[in-house]
Amino acid sequence: MRKEQVNKNILLGISCTLAFAYSFYTIQYPKIDFHGCWIESFKNEDIKKRSIRIFKSCNDNSLAPSRRFRFKMELHKNRTCEYLSMSATDAHKMRQGIWVYDSKNRILKIKNLNNKIIKSFKVIKVKQNKLHLKTRK
Repeated sequence: MRKEQVNKNILLGISCTLAFAYSFYTIQYPKIDFHGCWIESFKNEDIKKRSIRIFKSCNDNSLAPSRRFRFKMELHKNRTCEYLSMSATDAHKMRQGIWVYDSKNRILKIKNLNNKIIKSFKVIKVKQNKLHLKTRK
């Protein structure tokens, strides 16, 4: 009788461990729709939190003109993108690239076609037409 109880406890322990391991590896992280055009907004930026950037939809007409460079990115469903690049001569040019989103760590990366990281952000908050992103180094 005692041996049967030990076997049941061992079997129960193994079952619990397997169930926990399975649930850990099948966690579904929420999918965030980043597709579309996003432009950096300085008006809403909290000065104390300079590393947090607010991006608005490019269709948002509430952005006031700015003398500062506004990073702009167009993210496509096929993981390609265009991003606004500024050269030393202050010439702004849209460049081709790719974007990657790590849903587990909430990291959005913009890369050039040579796979070099151009921008890396931690996603803080996503609203319908606003992205709150923290700049990563």
